[in-house]
Amino acid sequence: SIDNSSDVSSDISAVSDEPETDTTAEQFSTKYFVSRLSAKERSDFAVLYKSAADCEQQATFPNDIDEDELDRLMWLLNYDCPELIHLTGEYVPKYSDTSPDKITGVSFRYNMTKGEYESCRIELDSYLDVLRDVTQGMNEYDKEMYVYREIFDNVVFDDYAAHAGSVYGALIEHRARCEGISKAFAWCMQGCGIECLTVAGTPLWENSSAYSSHSWNIIQIDGDYYHVDIAADNLAVVESETTYPLYGFYNFDDKHISRTHLVSNVFDERGIPKCTT
Repeated sequence: SIDNSSDVSSDISAVSDEPETDTTAEQFSTKYFVSRLSAKERSDFAVLYKSAADCEQQATFPNDIDEDELDRLMWLLNYDCPELIHLTGEYVPKYSDTSPDKITGVSFRYNMTKGEYESCRIELDSYLDVLRDVTQGMNEYDKEMYVYREIFDNVVFDDYAAHAGSVYGALIEHRARCEGISKAFAWCMQGCGIECLTVAGTPLWENSSAYSSHSWNIIQIDGDYYHVDIAADNLAVVESETTYPLYGFYNFDDKHISRTHLVSNVFDERGIPKCTT
């Protein structure tokens, strides 16, 4: 297990206070799905991102937006921005007084104070620094396998842990659900210079409700994209349990993953990478 005790300065993402223009394209160029939004949507997204990164209670849009756009943007704020570890994924829209079908802003729900958020980000930056040192010199596949095993060997699957849906819950507290596990994998791989994104959708395995939700990853290794789902790979559910990875969803293609995973339209419509091998 990685020793994350070293003291490394925080590098918490900041967003410019300047008016949002075409600078949003560059600002979010490393975020796979956000970078594929229209210029107008990216501008609205930047309002949400800045408010969330600053731990503000609410964000107000310069111009009203509709419910569908807000829904898309909040999905991407949650899944395409794993560094926002304090977001619960829950929010309350504020509707226009003059146009009831339009939204003027949104209130966030956090599971950390601003001070806790900043402190936890420092811990995660330290973790990532050590990870980079340990994996330096490895090829892409070996880095992927190392991170996969780090998460598998150290995380207990727990739907109800305090930070179950975040990178912090998975990597520092070692308790998380699929959301936190997939975000942690993406965050680690991105930190090692490998393209990796988080997608969400519906699990199609036995006894899953039509309204169940699940999240997993798509990673690029040596030029090809693959589906990866650590959370569905025999993870321990209690700390005393010893389990072994089955690699049942390790570097899958679209054909095979489609038997058990249905990607949400929010991600599919943005154009997810094709996994053909």
